Amino acid sequence: MPVAPLPDLDTLDAAALRDMVVKQQAQLSTRDEELERLHEKISSPRGKRIYALRKILVEPVFGQIKSAMGFRRFSLRGLKKAGDEWGIICTCHNLLKLFRARRPSLSPAT
Repeated sequence: MPVAPLPDLDTLDAAALRDMVVKQQAQLSTRDEELERLHEKISSPRGKRIYALRKILVEPVFGQIKSAMGFRRFSLRGLKKAGDEWGIICTCHNLLKLFRARRPSLSPAT
């Protein structure tokens, strides 16, 4: 949720300031309701099954990228550049997987 820039507080009258506060409280209330709804959703039996798949599908990849490749933060600024950098990191990860899959086994032949 984007945050609006703060107006100059010296030029605000009491009514405008009160309206700002009420609007922010409404946004926080909506956010709290949404978080509660999401918590109920993942607490259901179906939600627990779906959430459990994260361990299998996605999170190991991030762990491998962080530990094996040492990637901790983006070097470039901006959403576009960071997205491009992330694409390079993912490409490297996938190339390493392909390389390891094609490499002959190091175990002695029987």
